[in-house]
Amino acid sequence: MVSTSDVALLTGWNLVSLNSTPADTTPSSVMNSVNSKITVVWGFNATGKKWELYDPVMPSALNTLKSMGQGKGYWIYATQDCTWTV
Repeated sequence: MVSTSDVALLTGWNLVSLNSTPADTTPSSVMNSVNSKITVVWGFNATGKKWELYDPVMPSALNTLKSMGQGKGYWIYATQDCTWTV
């Protein structure tokens, strides 16, 4: 059984983390419920010491954020108040 959580995203920047690792960790899958209501997700790669980007309208080959996992923080820019189902 897969459990989900609802996270309220407010218009503007939201700092969030995942309470568990989803079965599909690709940002397009993790952000699926709000892809049309966000413009960008930023995550910091501590190993590579660099910021990684996911933009839902950008070609996937240009996105540098390749997976999202438990315990990591992500900056998400929402264009409107919405509920993110994770």
